[in-house]
Amino acid sequence: MLKEEEMENIAYINGEAAMAYQNEMPWHKLGTKMIEADVEVALKTGHLDWIVGLEPIFLADGARVTGRFANVRDVDRKVLGIVGKEYEPLQNAEAFGVLQDACSEFGVTIESCGALGIGAKCWMLAKLPDSVEPVPGDRVDGYFLVTTGHNGSIPFTARPTPIRVVCENTLNVAEHSTNAIITMKHIRSELATMDQVKRLINKLVKALKISGETFAQLAAKKMNRIAVTEYVNAVLGVSDEELFIQQYLGIKRETAQIKKRDKVVNLVWNGKGAELAGAKNNDANAWAAYNAVTEFVDHVRTAKKSEKAIRMSNKSALFGAGFRIKQRALQLALAA
Repeated sequence: MLKEEEMENIAYINGEAAMAYQNEMPWHKLGTKMIEADVEVALKTGHLDWIVGLEPIFLADGARVTGRFANVRDVDRKVLGIVGKEYEPLQNAEAFGVLQDACSEFGVTIESCGALGIGAKCWMLAKLPDSVEPVPGDRVDGYFLVTTGHNGSIPFTARPTPIRVVCENTLNVAEHSTNAIITMKHIRSELATMDQVKRLINKLVKALKISGETFAQLAAKKMNRIAVTEYVNAVLGVSDEELFIQQYLGIKRETAQIKKRDKVVNLVWNGKGAELAGAKNNDANAWAAYNAVTEFVDHVRTAKKSEKAIRMSNKSALFGAGFRIKQRALQLALAA
């Protein structure tokens, strides 16, 4: 029969459970409790303050294996993975250091951190000081999850999540419930952008922290189906010519632009959390309409795509056309 720690897959490093948490104790009762910890304290308390380094591999006869390296943890000489020549080690302090400025500037604390298995996969979960509830029951919890790996196959990722991660099971739920907004392989060209990642996370955390009042304002702005359609037309930039053809000439055309518009309008009433956001029958509000746009940009457009296409869509949602659509959606919703 499996022990609880085996079920939760928490790593043991030099006899210590590699896990730390604040607030409520995890049900498996592993790890060390901390109070209002920042990244440095969490790394030490969770036994994640070690480094990894690449070392050559040799066969039994002394011949060196070319192009392959062992990624070795310094505190116990454990081999966490065999990697190729393009692999660039990313230390836990570097990976989770992207959260430190958010701790210092916005009152964010580290809710939990830990390592799984032999320590090849690690996580750190940051908690914002306040929760947001634009409408009763539609609570937006302020967690931000960063994961990294050391075996050559686990990328660096970052994402907001409503899940409190304390073990492998909850980590899996968090990773499958929300898309990663940042994903980087452990190669030099991608890890060179870590400073940009830190700045982006600071902006996202700041936006989450101040968004409660803004979201409540949106929830108070009532919109009927006609107003919602007009709003989505404006957000997506449906052309005046197309609107004239449809509204005044009565000619219904299924253009790509109109199909996209109709999908977003449908999400206002049938998307994830639509009823909680206040959309019912033909009535909605600016909060529900804005949610529909973000759901379309972040999730619907990436559905059933290849991994490369999903990464490109996520990049668009952060820096490109997708980001501009969401930015325009918020501005128009506030002005509605």
